[in-house]
Amino acid sequence: MEVNELLSGLNANNFKAYDNSGNPVIFKNKCIYRFMYLDNDKKEFYQAIKNKFLSYGARSRITNRMEIFSYKGRLALFIVRRKSISLYLNLDKKYLEEKKYHLKDRSYREKFAKTPLLLKVRSNRACKNALELIDIMFAQKNKKLKRGFKPLNLIPSLVPSGEAILNKLGFKADYNKKSIDAKNISKDIPREMNEYLPKITKEKLKDEVIANISLDTLCVHFQNGDIISLEVLKEKQIVTRGNYLKIKARGNLSKRFIIIADEFEPDALAMLLCTNSQVILIER
Repeated sequence: MEVNELLSGLNANNFKAYDNSGNPVIFKNKCIYRFMYLDNDKKEFYQAIKNKFLSYGARSRITNRMEIFSYKGRLALFIVRRKSISLYLNLDKKYLEEKKYHLKDRSYREKFAKTPLLLKVRSNRACKNALELIDIMFAQKNKKLKRGFKPLNLIPSLVPSGEAILNKLGFKADYNKKSIDAKNISKDIPREMNEYLPKITKEKLKDEVIANISLDTLCVHFQNGDIISLEVLKEKQIVTRGNYLKIKARGNLSKRFIIIADEFEPDALAMLLCTNSQVILIER
């Protein structure tokens, strides 16, 4: 089953954290975490634009604040602010006169001196304009598309990770583990965290038949980065019945997965988040 089909309908924007007084908490997140919490359409725009840069041989570097694209000098900056993507381009100011692009001049700010023209990517039209402007940039450099370039599917990597969720909740890097045993989970990690997870909405079940599977069993059958769902488990004949997938804590978790399930035992969820797995909850 295709990755994007499994992840269709994903909503990662329900996350909210509150302090003891009930006020919203805003954490300073790494750039990649902000990409993870974009709406699905914005993730598609990001994927299309990044693949366009890569198709010309540009290099990408992600810092804590932004993504930088370079080819014989800086070409563009990608910055996420809340739910908006800002693309800063190294183009001549004459393109400001092209009204269809809706570009803005940011050359007065020192950090945008090399990439002065701002395009806010909020719609299909803006994404199309961005792709056109990238073509113009590389045409000016007499650079052609790479032969045999295959676009990357970035969507799975943009599912909020355990590290991103724990960071949002204020937990620092020392809670991230390469492996974790069900008997040694930190008591500091909250167990009831369903409200913080990215979600997929599916139809309600008339008759619920639970398929249970433990994390140590998944480690036997799957590799790092694999996507696991009830459909995948049935295709591999690891489970043969059930319409409701429940993930249970047992043994040692030493791999990083993307898991789509109806229910996670609290300890299983803590183990997955601490190993930076990506967990998607099915809502019915």
